[in-house]
Amino acid sequence: MTGDCGLGDWRTKACPPPQRKLGRGVVVKLGFWPKDDSLLRLIRQLIPHGGDFLSAPVPAGVLAVPHTDNSIFIVNTTGKEMAIELSRAASDRFSDAKLSGMAQLKPFQVLWLD
Repeated sequence: MTGDCGLGDWRTKACPPPQRKLGRGVVVKLGFWPKDDSLLRLIRQLIPHGGDFLSAPVPAGVLAVPHTDNSIFIVNTTGKEMAIELSRAASDRFSDAKLSGMAQLKPFQVLWLD
């Protein structure tokens, strides 16, 4: 475990939330679910850059998972089209489609960008 702040409000303190190694990963203990974007900021601090594909947070219902090879999986878990904003041009490994700027995800679409 790291940090001396316990499970307090890590958003206003100079130390990170408690962490434990689990296999090759890390588990972060949050004492609450934040209402603002502080969780996103925390994830950006903990995860090495994920290829910098996204220029904005993905909407609710869309998952974006960076991989160690600097690619990223993006999954639309909703039954409707969702927009994501890419910060640079990328190629989908599944379809070989080229994407850039604002991209529309079809319902339940999966992208693997690099």
